[in-house]
Amino acid sequence: MKKKMMLLGISFAVLFSASAMVMGFTYQKIDDSDCDKCSITNDGVNRKCGKCGGWLDGGKAEIIDGNWHKATFTCTKCQHSSVWKYK
Repeated sequence: MKKKMMLLGISFAVLFSASAMVMGFTYQKIDDSDCDKCSITNDGVNRKCGKCGGWLDGGKAEIIDGNWHKATFTCTKCQHSSVWKYK
């Protein structure tokens, strides 16, 4: 019984810390000159195109300014793109 409780506690700690790392991003828009209405929430779950309301799909990121990453997010419906940085 003690082993099961210990394993459960360790599993919870690992899952909690992993989810905290994923939820910890901060997004800032660099360029969205076409519409200036695209939005990404800091949890990264809601990525909405400002033109058509579609999903913004992230491209390959490059590291800039220390821990910041820069990526172009493109709408899956209308192909509108905007550039974001996040860490």
